Amino acid sequence: MLKGLTDKHEETLLGWGEQRFQVAVLALVKSGKSTLINAWLGDEYLPAANTPETTRIVRVRHALREQGVLREEERVLARGAAAANAYLRERNKEGREANALPVSDELVLEAPLLALKDSELGAQRFELLDTPGPNEAGTPALQGKVEQVLDTADIIVYVLDYTKLKTAEEQTLLELLKDMRPELLRRCSERLFFVVNKVDQKNRNGLTPEETAEYVSQLVGKVLPGVALTPERVIPVAAEFALLARMVAEHEPTEKALDDFRKRAFGVFEDDASLEACRSMAPKLLEKSRVTRLEDEVLSFVYQHRGRLLLEGFLEKLSRSLTMLDNHLQTTRGALKKGHEELLRRKRELEKDLEQLQEGLQGVEDTTKGFQSQTEEWVRAQFGRFRDQAREQIQDTLTPEAGRRLPERLARMVGGVRALLTGTDTSHEAAQQRIRRVDETLQRFLYGEFVAFRMKLEGEAHERQRELAAKLQALISPLARRIEKEVGKALDVSLKPVPVRLEEVSLAEFQQDMQAELHRLVRSSTQQVPHTTQEKQVLQKEGWCQKEKFVWVDVTTYTVQTSHTISGQELLRLWDHRLTELTQTSVQAARGLVAQMTRGMTRQVRKELKDYADGYMQILERELAESESGSSEREARLRKVEALVGEVEALTSDLDDCERQLLPANASEAHDVFICYGQSDRSAVRRIVDALKGHGIKPFVDFEHILPGDSWIPVLEQQLKTVRSVAVFIGKRKLGPWQEKERQMAIQESIGRKCPVIPVLLEDCGDAPDLPPFLDCTQRVDFRQKDSEPLQQLIRGIRGR
Repeated sequence: MLKGLTDKHEETLLGWGEQRFQVAVLALVKSGKSTLINAWLGDEYLPAANTPETTRIVRVRHALREQGVLREEERVLARGAAAANAYLRERNKEGREANALPVSDELVLEAPLLALKDSELGAQRFELLDTPGPNEAGTPALQGKVEQVLDTADIIVYVLDYTKLKTAEEQTLLELLKDMRPELLRRCSERLFFVVNKVDQKNRNGLTPEETAEYVSQLVGKVLPGVALTPERVIPVAAEFALLARMVAEHEPTEKALDDFRKRAFGVFEDDASLEACRSMAPKLLEKSRVTRLEDEVLSFVYQHRGRLLLEGFLEKLSRSLTMLDNHLQTTRGALKKGHEELLRRKRELEKDLEQLQEGLQGVEDTTKGFQSQTEEWVRAQFGRFRDQAREQIQDTLTPEAGRRLPERLARMVGGVRALLTGTDTSHEAAQQRIRRVDETLQRFLYGEFVAFRMKLEGEAHERQRELAAKLQALISPLARRIEKEVGKALDVSLKPVPVRLEEVSLAEFQQDMQAELHRLVRSSTQQVPHTTQEKQVLQKEGWCQKEKFVWVDVTTYTVQTSHTISGQELLRLWDHRLTELTQTSVQAARGLVAQMTRGMTRQVRKELKDYADGYMQILERELAESESGSSEREARLRKVEALVGEVEALTSDLDDCERQLLPANASEAHDVFICYGQSDRSAVRRIVDALKGHGIKPFVDFEHILPGDSWIPVLEQQLKTVRSVAVFIGKRKLGPWQEKERQMAIQESIGRKCPVIPVLLEDCGDAPDLPPFLDCTQRVDFRQKDSEPLQQLIRGIRGR
């Protein structure tokens, strides 16, 4: 046990040294995202233009000794700012012109971030992630990848265009965030910063920086109700000022960059200022840009946020290990105080508990089977919708409906396909080439759509799996108490959702599968084609005394010529067949993955419970073997164990102090339980709340902590991040809409940080309480049963023992 504690400590220290700090940057086109990242780098590494330039994720990795190395895995693509910029611009241009399938693989740019040039990071990494926005070329297939990045980033910087505030385009500014999955947006909200770029274009009628921060804060609250954004998280900047200032101060600027700097720093009347004069002005322009303030805010938040999370995780693991160690020591101490017969009795009782546990695991089996069945049906429905959408897209391409407006990416493809479908060829090979080009275009388009669909499906499946983990977690705790009810300690099982990965059909396989049937799509027909030539026809032969008389007449001969056209209807029928076949195959593969995942989670539950029980069994078996030793030896062992118990208690107290110190200085008071109830049950709940206070429990309840007129959502979110447990009270009426909102948020906290959610049945809830599915399988407190001491059960559930 002590070795396990040491191993966990060393593992955490290693994780601290190797951690990565990640900042994801995203925006709509023309907001100045690339200019902002270039300003952080101090040079124009990333192409910046009014056309979409980000078609794949670029991971900018801080490397103090590198001067800009662009890599794809181990292959070096470019060195230096100019070469990296040119390479990225050319690749993006090729992708747009060819309507190419987006590439989900990342590129890595190793270059120094100027804000970190004096920082000692050691083995730690600091990375900026340049992510494509929703209106950049080919991004539907990258949306899932972008969401994965956002879910794991330490901070998210969303760049807005100052010039679009209070304009008709304002509603489009938050487009990417509006399209995110709600649960992902909720998890990201506390790490979200807004940068309002181009404030240098403010005129006398524009918003001041302070007014801009307040306005954007209100705009976000209106468009995204689940995001509570304070004005302090909104930072107006002039990224162009910062980039030019650093290019002049840190490098030998190009003449064009120097001219731009002169205009920004000196105005139009000193366009001949020397390089030395420009460099002396660079710090002032950098300060005017406000980018350094942004860097300070971001770095401060990242270090504090990531460091606090890592330490909290370390303390949580250590606390769990200390609790298990204390349980084992207490069991050993009790065994040393008992004789041989008593130990035998304790061992037999535990064996009976393990037999009963097998019955209790039926709930786990039922829950996972139900999840598997529901998820398989959901997957089938999702693939069916994708198939229907793909059919409609192919129909629009091959048999267009006049006047119909098509999505942008589909419209770009349709024009080229329709041109290839028309016309005839005299060569069968030429027709084959045309149909191959049509089919390849359709394949690439649909493959891109499938990549987007697949990644979206994986994200949603992952959320479903998180819910399953929460349900299993709720089933495990009562089973653990049955394993060792004498000790009375609940088992803390960490069920980490395993991301669902659907088997991705490679583009090469997809194309190869289609080639075998392409020959059916060329229709051949024969016809008589006339060819007219002139021949000489003699009317009177030439004799001795007269000349030959003749005329020219037309003579028609016929040859057979074959023409070749493309059958759009045959192509449509082929794709319809292939879509059905591919959908069926994919659904079968997905069902297999779902079954594999659920079996794995069931095995994990069994293993955790078995390991927990085996620990106590080993103690009892060891003490049984030693029970015949002399009394002096047993007393010496008992004194040693009791000394260790005291040391563990001291360590536990120190851990509690550390956890309190990790709370932010402005954090609200931590409460023991969040009270979730319907208004019709208020009187009954108030009596229970008063009783809990009498036992030293600190409950959070709205009628005591939220004033009339105050917004309850920010308070609710803050409390659910720090509260130790949630009690959901069920009366004779169903959960109301606000109570349902609280319950949903509590579920997410239960999954994310293992905050227990306790269903409490009030006296008047009836014989068949209307419990939500999440709570239906959870150990409940029942105030209808007076003889079961429900208040004491609730207190034990809140305190976790």
